[in-house]
Amino acid sequence: AASVEYRFPIANKVQGVVFGDIGNAWENDGYKLDDLKTGVGVGVRVTTPIGPIRLDVAKGEDGTRTHFSFGGQF
Repeated sequence: AASVEYRFPIANKVQGVVFGDIGNAWENDGYKLDDLKTGVGVGVRVTTPIGPIRLDVAKGEDGTRTHFSFGGQF
């Protein structure tokens, strides 16, 4: 339902990020505002010639997870 992200420079072509998310996924029932999940995390973004590389660590109601990806989001 919503995300917020703050990026800050660490070094040339390297950024740090802190973020928060709130939302959920429902099947055919529409939004249930009393059933939202939340998560917060930190990460690093590195700009490379093949696109950005992302490494995030997030903590939510299901525990802590690490996410790695490359390329832009759409």
